[in-house]
Amino acid sequence: YKTYGAIGSQDTRMFVYSLGSENNLDFSTANVKTIVEAFERDNPQWNAIVAINGDFFDMENTVTATYGEPEFPMVQLGDVYKSSALAHMTGRGLVGTDADGNVVYYTVGSKYSSLGYGTPLTYESNYKLQILGESRNNPICSYTAFADTKSLEKRMAFMTPDSASQDLSGTTVYALKYNTYRRSHTGINGADLGTVGYFIEGEIIEIRKGSANEKAPDGQVLFFTPNPELFEHLKVGSYVKCQKVLSEEWAGVENAIGFKQQILAEGNILLKNCYGKNNPTGDQTSSTWTEDIYDYPYCWKNRTAIGFREDGTPVLLVIKRSTHSGEYNKLGASYYEIGEQLKALGCVNGFLLDGGGSSTMVIRDENGSFVTAYSGSGGDGRAVANAVILAVRDESVEAPKEDETIEIPTEMPTERPTSRPTEEKTEASETE
Repeated sequence: YKTYGAIGSQDTRMFVYSLGSENNLDFSTANVKTIVEAFERDNPQWNAIVAINGDFFDMENTVTATYGEPEFPMVQLGDVYKSSALAHMTGRGLVGTDADGNVVYYTVGSKYSSLGYGTPLTYESNYKLQILGESRNNPICSYTAFADTKSLEKRMAFMTPDSASQDLSGTTVYALKYNTYRRSHTGINGADLGTVGYFIEGEIIEIRKGSANEKAPDGQVLFFTPNPELFEHLKVGSYVKCQKVLSEEWAGVENAIGFKQQILAEGNILLKNCYGKNNPTGDQTSSTWTEDIYDYPYCWKNRTAIGFREDGTPVLLVIKRSTHSGEYNKLGASYYEIGEQLKALGCVNGFLLDGGGSSTMVIRDENGSFVTAYSGSGGDGRAVANAVILAVRDESVEAPKEDETIEIPTEMPTERPTSRPTEEKTEASETE
């Protein structure tokens, strides 16, 4: 295990990081060492100290495995890269930290909420189209946007390259060339149940009148509205992000990682009443639960977990499976044993991350190089969806500046009617 002090300061932070595909237009996988090196290259004001693998991802040799995306929601440096939650996955959840080091977590299942554990995961109801300032470090203003390409009565809607063509006559179209594009899907183990969310970032390259039979070309997202006067700050050259924004107690969370099961809650070790039967093949586990939890209480694999002490100090933990001979050969730590270990290390909350061949810890040695301290799959480790990184600020590099915000009225004028009838809708769909 390794930690690096409380993260509630401007000099020490916990980050969640991932890589995009080669053209940065979707999720991709990479080993933890590669992810850490990319993090430092993209964020020169931070020096990584230690990192572990993060959330589960689809490894099945079927369609969704090509996406390389984490299974649960993910927040990376304030950007909500994935917002869809697997509501049926009891025990799964999301844990994150804000700039002050406060830890916020949410665990799926009524058992947790009934015991007072966690904070409901909340988003603003619609997408935010955020205009970034000169430094591209923070939004200076934002507009409401909808992933609903069938209704032009909305103030602003958008279509993506995977959207069907549509008649945009009577609208003004803002063509965005994207640098980062993330699609969120539902379904795991190869079951693609459709796109349920987007994160889009890039530059407005053209503003024009819409026409019939429009379709977003590859590399672009089209934003459109019948009321361009409401969007006076959106110009050619504007650099923008479009994303679902966290709200309420989650509003300040800057980095968040999905987890497999909550192991430790407010000092209480969970799952201690679970029981199961080991399958020595290591492929499956037959289990029965008594606490509304399921899946892998015991297993023959490595384990990766993250815990938090009372002051916000994160503890990154990898437990290698047993090297004992006989019936205990290759036996991994049980959920209860992981909870005991995290509690012994002073943690009050603890969460299980991906394990098995994905379990990896990378540390920075005294020479400044990144060393793979352990990898379940050997070498520099398996390609994974994302990583958790502890880093300290490099005082020799100036921190990015904050741009001044632009005030936009929260109550906009009613949209003017379009020249053609449109489908009546009261709420935008999250899917397309």
